[in-house]
Amino acid sequence: MATHRLALPAGFRLENYLFMDTLGKGGFGITYRARDLLLNRVVAVKELLPDGIATRVDGSTVVAQSEAHEGDWRWARDRFLKEAQVVASFRHPNIVNVHRLIEANGTVYMVMDLLDGGSYQTRLDRIKREPDEASVRAVIEPLLDGLTEVHRAGLLHRDIKPDNILFNHRGEPVLADFGAAREIVGRTMALTSIITTGYSPLEQYQSKDGLQGAWTDIYALGAVMVRAITGEKPPAATDRLGKDSYGRLAAKPRPGFRAEFLKAVDHALRMEAKDRPQDVATWRKALFPAEKSGAPVLALVAPKGGERWTVGSEQKIRWKVKAPGMVSIKGVDVELWQGDQLVETLAAGVAMTASPVAWKIPAEKAIGPDYHVKLVVRGEEGKVITASAAERFSLAPKPAPQPEGNDQSSAQRKGDFAEKVWGGICWLALLWLFFGGWRVVWTHVFPHLPQATISWVKKQHPAWAPDSQWPDLSGLKGLKFNPATGLGGLGTPGANSPIAPHTWEVIKQANTPSAPFSDFGLHTVRPTPPRSIFGNALLMGSPTPSASPGPTPHQIPTRLTVPDGNFPRN
Repeated sequence: MATHRLALPAGFRLENYLFMDTLGKGGFGITYRARDLLLNRVVAVKELLPDGIATRVDGSTVVAQSEAHEGDWRWARDRFLKEAQVVASFRHPNIVNVHRLIEANGTVYMVMDLLDGGSYQTRLDRIKREPDEASVRAVIEPLLDGLTEVHRAGLLHRDIKPDNILFNHRGEPVLADFGAAREIVGRTMALTSIITTGYSPLEQYQSKDGLQGAWTDIYALGAVMVRAITGEKPPAATDRLGKDSYGRLAAKPRPGFRAEFLKAVDHALRMEAKDRPQDVATWRKALFPAEKSGAPVLALVAPKGGERWTVGSEQKIRWKVKAPGMVSIKGVDVELWQGDQLVETLAAGVAMTASPVAWKIPAEKAIGPDYHVKLVVRGEEGKVITASAAERFSLAPKPAPQPEGNDQSSAQRKGDFAEKVWGGICWLALLWLFFGGWRVVWTHVFPHLPQATISWVKKQHPAWAPDSQWPDLSGLKGLKFNPATGLGGLGTPGANSPIAPHTWEVIKQANTPSAPFSDFGLHTVRPTPPRSIFGNALLMGSPTPSASPGPTPHQIPTRLTVPDGNFPRN
């Protein structure tokens, strides 16, 4: 890219950032590619240098162009600082990530993630084939998620255009250049105008009476969609006064696009602000109506925003899962990211469950504010949907054939009722067993099992005996496992140990040397008498103490709770 005449040269040093080249010049400043010499990574650095207000002297210092511009220069610096504070408050995959601010050389620098996947404008210029709804949706729908977060914070972007939609190295679209972002200070207070012809609605041209809100950003994003669909940006809003020169997309069929989709885009381009969708959620429903299906939508709710990872602490990330099992989900991955770089997959292929699921992030993984966790849902047809902090989204199931009308068939209603009844019976049975019913099973059922079954149990667990006495080991807490020394130094399981070889292998895979069992959800011992039929309780002898000696501690069969996936679950 050609270097701007006021741009800093390659090799310029700003604290620990070494400038490499110029990425671009906007109305409010110049963006550079730079290397962070401390962390050895490449970042983007945006320098405040607004056109017509400031200039550069002595090769680096930025000053107001004249005394008449001093007030505007102070306003621009305040606005730039506000932009950085706004963007830095977000942790969202579709909003650019800001690392830090530096005040130097009379101006302000903002250090951000380097989005080196190019701009949407560049991609649109290179497209040779006819677009379709799927290709446009792949870019616009993630941006709606990011824009929802911006509006939820009471802010506006106010400069959405293809040049300000960038792609990271994974090809995900990201909202960038919040040069026009400002707090919404009131519905009747006009904001300073910043105009991009074709993408700015009429209210941005009106410096005094312009009433701006979410509908302002919706107009701009709708204009981006027009550019993607037709290859041409819409006419300037001022040129549409009187006789509207905008040709409605839905006026004629377009191959590859639904009529409802085109109507929703036209709706966003209405001249009057009150005639447009008033919020992103409403517009999203018009663009992508919910699929009609017999199964409900799976809703995953991520944690609230503003969380910061700190050294020495452990964070719990929870996602509440509603209506699991009703849609086809292959599994969920939990990933740790630093900026837009994948650091580690914390859990892979976790099955959906009916209750909230929690993952514990170790302290050594939580090492800075740039770190965040993503939830990756792998659904039907290999689709991947992600969610991170403060983000809500839904995974809609594939459409299923429905009977005419909205009522379920009689057979379907009967099947649902029977399923609920059997589910209730199963839960009652489990509760009965847990609260004492197992004693009935132990006393009246187990003695009558075939002799071959009892012999097999004894063979698998040599320490088992119907009249054995199991000592109270509740005091042996915090036992540690070491493959070299065994359980807490009590002895290495050998050939005569009741710990089966396959169990021994699971232990080695599930733990690291010196890691407490409690950290991995493993229980090494259970006190006497046994209180549950789960795990190895049936193998732990009679609940009635006897005089016969019990096994030594290291011979006690362990009860293991091995976590799913590659990372333990609380």
